Amino acid sequence: MMSKISLSSSFSRSAFCFLFALLAMIWLSGCATPGIRNTQRTFNTVVVDPGHGGKDNGASARSGLHEKDCTLAVGLQLRDELKNAGYRVVMTRESDVFIPLNDRADLSNHYQNAIYVSIHFNDSPRHAIHGSEVYYNSTQAIPLAHNILESLHGLTTERFIKHANFRVLRLNENPAVLVECAYLSNRPEAANSGSDAFRKHLAQQIALGIYNTRKGE
Repeated sequence: MMSKISLSSSFSRSAFCFLFALLAMIWLSGCATPGIRNTQRTFNTVVVDPGHGGKDNGASARSGLHEKDCTLAVGLQLRDELKNAGYRVVMTRESDVFIPLNDRADLSNHYQNAIYVSIHFNDSPRHAIHGSEVYYNSTQAIPLAHNILESLHGLTTERFIKHANFRVLRLNENPAVLVECAYLSNRPEAANSGSDAFRKHLAQQIALGIYNTRKGE
């Protein structure tokens, strides 16, 4: 299975769609990750996990903007979007508190018919890098990762979906993704990330990716 799907200039969107369709066919043929619930077409609960918090600032922009504040703002907006659409939403945090990684995954595992979406903002010593990335661990989460990245097209640059062994993904029994919304190390994206309007748009587009997954698109 391809571990990385990149939307660079040398990799056309049509090729991306072909490879994603191939991955979906593999999954449908029975290559689902063992121990992971098959809920991406049935879920009525979304576990929203704003990354970092409390003593853990996460990445920081040169302006002093902290990742933990950006993730919470987007997470709360996403909560409201999903609730308005009729979904039950479980938040790992709703204030500036530190939640251990294992506890975040454990909370998700408590819900039988759910998906898990962790919100993050990125950092790189190469300040020119910008755009959104989505990570997954189980094959059951590939459609969710694809749909969220696709929905962010136009708001940010789509970079890739990629397999990762992040603890909150690896320990999750539900389809789980980690969304890196933008790069705080990139000056324009850091400026956008401090904007309430941009954060609301991020939440709306992530919600759209969630809706499309539920519909099987």
